[in-house]
Amino acid sequence: MTGSQQTDGRARRWAAHRQQRRAELVDAAVAAIEAAGIDVGFDAIAEQAGVSRTVLYRYFDSRDELQVAVAQRAVELLLAKLTRPLHSGAAPRALITSLVRAHVRWLDEHPELYRLIATRSAAVPAGREAFTAGEKLFAAQLADLLGHYMTLLGVDDDALEPLAYGLIGMVEAAGDWWVRGHERGERGLIGQRRLVDTLGDSIWYVIDGHLRARGVELDPDLPLLSGGDDD
Repeated sequence: MTGSQQTDGRARRWAAHRQQRRAELVDAAVAAIEAAGIDVGFDAIAEQAGVSRTVLYRYFDSRDELQVAVAQRAVELLLAKLTRPLHSGAAPRALITSLVRAHVRWLDEHPELYRLIATRSAAVPAGREAFTAGEKLFAAQLADLLGHYMTLLGVDDDALEPLAYGLIGMVEAAGDWWVRGHERGERGLIGQRRLVDTLGDSIWYVIDGHLRARGVELDPDLPLLSGGDDD
């Protein structure tokens, strides 16, 4: 083995170690933010991670950089919840309800992470890019699923991507309204189940109207895909 090969090997091992350590610090920051809120300081995050503030700064040049990394991790966690039901083979109504419920539950269980995504990270270009990338990925997956449905129904449709973005935007806006209402302590705010049912019904009405305009009537309670078939 040559000297350059040894150097390259050490560099790769160090890069892998640094990436793993950085991920561990991000997870510690997630835990600290969920426990103390988005205004938690570097010292508290370092304590949660079991390191000094100096060590934390070796991996993140600024608070903004750490917040963007946490926002990216939060988007990953949310996407993991949302993508799981996509290829379940469930009937349309059940699938829609599962997706909306997963989104709303995540907002309810992780309000501080959502606030970070929606406010702090959105003010930083890299943070906006992280959220937009996650939204784009999920929209593409949803559009692919809708396209698969359309193929099964014999419908050719080139408007599925904007439809997917529109449906996602509706759920995001309603979820944001609901979370902020809870933060303000608004009286008479609808419960989680009512919100999920309202959004689920609304999404189905949009999809149903889209299909009927193309001459297709679909029973929302009959599955179109066999379980787990995502070919």
